[in-house]
Amino acid sequence: MSFRGRGGGGNRGGFGGRGGGGGRGSFGGGRGGFSRGGRGGGGRGGGGGGRNFDQGPPERVIPFGYYDYPCQDDLVLKVEIEDVPYFNAPIFLENKSQIGKVDEIFGNLRDYSVSVKLSENMKVSSFTPKQKLYIDPGKLLPLNRFLPKPAGQKGSGPRGGVQKRGGRGGFGNSRGGSRGGGSGFGNRGGNRGGGGFRGRGGNNSRGGGGGKRCSTGAESRQWGYRFEHAPVNEHPIVGVLAQEISLDSADIFGDQIFLDSIRGDWQSYIGASYVKFVEGGGARVVPIWIDKPKKYYEKIMKRVNGILFPGGNADFVNNWGYAQAGRFIYDIANEMNSRGEYFPLWGTCLGFELLAVLGNNGTDLRSECAGQSMALNLNFTSNFTKSRMFRDAPQSVIDILSEKPVAANFHHYCITPENFTSNNLDESWQMLATNKDQNNLEFVSVIEHRKYPYYGVQFHPEKNLYEWHKSSTISHSYDAIKSSQYFAQFFVEETRRNTNLFRTEGEANRFLIYNWPAQFTGRNGSALMQMYFFALHDGETHLNKID
Repeated sequence: MSFRGRGGGGNRGGFGGRGGGGGRGSFGGGRGGFSRGGRGGGGRGGGGGGRNFDQGPPERVIPFGYYDYPCQDDLVLKVEIEDVPYFNAPIFLENKSQIGKVDEIFGNLRDYSVSVKLSENMKVSSFTPKQKLYIDPGKLLPLNRFLPKPAGQKGSGPRGGVQKRGGRGGFGNSRGGSRGGGSGFGNRGGNRGGGGFRGRGGNNSRGGGGGKRCSTGAESRQWGYRFEHAPVNEHPIVGVLAQEISLDSADIFGDQIFLDSIRGDWQSYIGASYVKFVEGGGARVVPIWIDKPKKYYEKIMKRVNGILFPGGNADFVNNWGYAQAGRFIYDIANEMNSRGEYFPLWGTCLGFELLAVLGNNGTDLRSECAGQSMALNLNFTSNFTKSRMFRDAPQSVIDILSEKPVAANFHHYCITPENFTSNNLDESWQMLATNKDQNNLEFVSVIEHRKYPYYGVQFHPEKNLYEWHKSSTISHSYDAIKSSQYFAQFFVEETRRNTNLFRTEGEANRFLIYNWPAQFTGRNGSALMQMYFFALHDGETHLNKID
């Protein structure tokens, strides 16, 4: 964890007590750090200033950052200034009412966040996302205090200040860079010293700072991804919404599979590639049934950690099936997120369109377009780098998506930028990328909710990974796989921030997708290589098991 050790807000431990700010060194230079000066670290008491008692409200406060998301009982603030706060620095409302104290600091050097331990009379639900919060300017230190010194320049003392080497996991410029840090407040996270701004002891071997983690700790070693938000749930379970079998399903199933489905007692289905997409990101899957009362969705959403709306051809005008279930889920997710419960939604193709329609109060804003069987590169909007979805994406992934035709499009409807803005959808959602169809009609390709963790893509990242129809334009190149896996890992990483649980492992086992066989439908002309089919009694049985 960051900024956690034996010390407090500067009293004899300063920025991390005896351990400095990060493992064996880092942000505090061995024993010196910002504590007593540690033979050269910065004077007796570091930045804490004498005895640790309440001196009342400060003379003035300045804007510090905004409330970004909750982490258990803490607030996480996105900092909007460059200076760095003391550990335990009080945080205020604009009227100088104290709401809590800085507990952790994490992120990149010039793009970091803090967690705030709330005062006893404060609750997370009392705050609104993007709410501005304030700090006493006297509780800030300049960022350059923590930057590596130029070659040949010494620090403030042999064992204090900012170390040149940065120790293991340091904030320096030698071994700190390769063995746990050097490039940011978190970087490699908690394996060996926490990579800077981390305490001594806690969740991960030599870093971490104890207890819960609100800081960054997740990355993929294979692709080098670094996501901003720390996983708090290492066993996520994601719901994938089923959809009805209708006459239009023949386009997806192929004639033989469609005939088999209507002759049998199958009511709904899920393409296996969506299940594999989630599993490939590191989560398990539970099918979410259609045509159930709202109470069912309320109960299952207390157990799963997010829901994916898959592509398909369900009709939005229906007050049943996929469309009705989607409305229930969207409304419940809004309620959960408004209470501070982080509940992500993801929509692919039809699911993307569903999210947009639901975000437009149920009014259909789609246009017909010729987007069938097209492999495209994305045209990113100017603000995409500020989005949750892409701001931590590796540059290599951004280059692939923007330069190479890897996005697999299979849709007859789309949302034009004009419809997106004229329906005021841009007030709650942001458009991150666009494309043009075969008739040069521009359409929106990627959206992200401004307030809640909802994400939609018009294309199919799962097809690059798991669909092998020979006559299609789906790319299976290394670059296509790499970019698609980024989306899977990003979404699952978001679901890790939700801490819902099934009551027992046995209960979870009864609901998991493993209870149904995947049918090999690709050999019979289906556009989907494998599919799961569900009978009406499957959902009824589960409905009776959940309370």
